[in-house]
Amino acid sequence: MTAAHGSILILLIAIFFYITELVPIAVTAMGSCLLLTLFGFADASVVWVGISNDTTLFVGGMIAIITAVIETGAAKTLCAWFLRKAGGHVHTAAFMVIPLVTLISGFMNNSAAVAITLPVMAGIIAESNGALHEKHWFMPLAVGSNVGGMLTVIGTTSQMVIQNTLLENNLKPFGFFEFAWIGIPMCIVFFIYLKLFGRYLNRKIWPDIKEHSEFVKEIMKGSNEAVEDSFTKEQKKKQILSICIMSGTIMCIIMTDKASNGTFAMLGTLLVIVTGCISIDEMYRKFDWTTIFVLAGGIGFASGLDKSGGGRLIADLIAGAFGSSLTPIHVFAMLVLTGALLTVFMSNTAVTAMLTPIALAFARILDFNIAPVLMGICMATNCAFLTPLATPSMTMILGPGAYKFMDYVKYCILFNIIAVILLFLIIPSVWPL
Repeated sequence: MTAAHGSILILLIAIFFYITELVPIAVTAMGSCLLLTLFGFADASVVWVGISNDTTLFVGGMIAIITAVIETGAAKTLCAWFLRKAGGHVHTAAFMVIPLVTLISGFMNNSAAVAITLPVMAGIIAESNGALHEKHWFMPLAVGSNVGGMLTVIGTTSQMVIQNTLLENNLKPFGFFEFAWIGIPMCIVFFIYLKLFGRYLNRKIWPDIKEHSEFVKEIMKGSNEAVEDSFTKEQKKKQILSICIMSGTIMCIIMTDKASNGTFAMLGTLLVIVTGCISIDEMYRKFDWTTIFVLAGGIGFASGLDKSGGGRLIADLIAGAFGSSLTPIHVFAMLVLTGALLTVFMSNTAVTAMLTPIALAFARILDFNIAPVLMGICMATNCAFLTPLATPSMTMILGPGAYKFMDYVKYCILFNIIAVILLFLIIPSVWPL
């Protein structure tokens, strides 16, 4: 058995365990990496790269900072503004957060947008006295950040991969807002989907759910404790510090490239601990380890699948389905569908990086406009709503929302299909092949 075939076999096994959840999802994510290494299908230095990957460091750091924001009671302070603007109506306040995260995701990394708005949404839920539940609101928050990230060139890392590919090959890069040809319709369709199907899906997937996740329970506990001493100078100092550290971390990520996103997030984590916003023991106890293991495992397995040749083998099998008479539209359809398929169980950034050189090779052979194909790859990999594995923004809600793997599939499958269809309708019209 070749390494490529072996890695695909492990992928199929992982899919089975993801769907059935016979073991915790984090165990499946890390176990799939372990199997790749034990059977020699990929080197350990490749498979375990997810643990030290900058995306993992960024998400881990932001989770730590969010944990501190919750611990100080600042989450309650953050949600108070929304409640005031909504006239005290918790449903209105919660819904206000969705377009906010969608908008700001276009102008910062969408994972950072989720990091900012997640404690706000959780605070509103905590203040709703049982009227709202995190399962109903964290999922649209994450999906909204994904579609919002399609608005500009800096919304997701997939766009940056495409831009770098164009520049390295002396091709014209996309304009800053050129992605909005896809992003704006995608956002509109998402809000229509949320309006038409949101409540139905909530009732169907999570009927009569009352128990809150540990993430929200901590905010409720913090809110109750804050009633007793929220106006003490020490408490207020910690709240202000935690909010300033979170805001400062995000601003550093947006405004400078002196260090990586993960480095700034780790710096923010250090600051919330040394300033006393949260103790190291509380950080260890309340940190969302599940999200980190799922993300690290997903990134590591994607790297192993790529290096073993499994990803390329899947792409070749799909290409073979079109026969020998490939045309530009066939290449476009093939790579868009491949991108959408692979991001179900692989990092969207890794899939984008893997498919772009394939697109360039086809473009040289068939002599067609590469722009629509690269745009198709980029946006197809961004349409990664079905699992918590492909994008950090979808991963970040896994632990806080206490979601199961199939919750993502049930809530997002129809929208994911609509989103991919939208790509086939818009892209060839805006950027002719």
